[in-house]
Amino acid sequence: MTEPIAPRQLLTVSGGSRFFAFLAYLLGPLGWLLGFLFKRRDRFVRLHIRQSIGCGAGLIIGAVHGC
Repeated sequence: MTEPIAPRQLLTVSGGSRFFAFLAYLLGPLGWLLGFLFKRRDRFVRLHIRQSIGCGAGLIIGAVHGC
């Protein structure tokens, strides 16, 4: 029988990846572009870019619908 893997062992994220994920939320389209240009192959950054795009789209749709 194998030992279960602790959740922290499954995914290690570098500080640079966290920084670009943060920029995706903070800077919007500019952050998406920076994350895509510098961390294109990083799954963590791509996930947060997609989530930030979804949040931005939701805000825009909500603002337009609320008018």
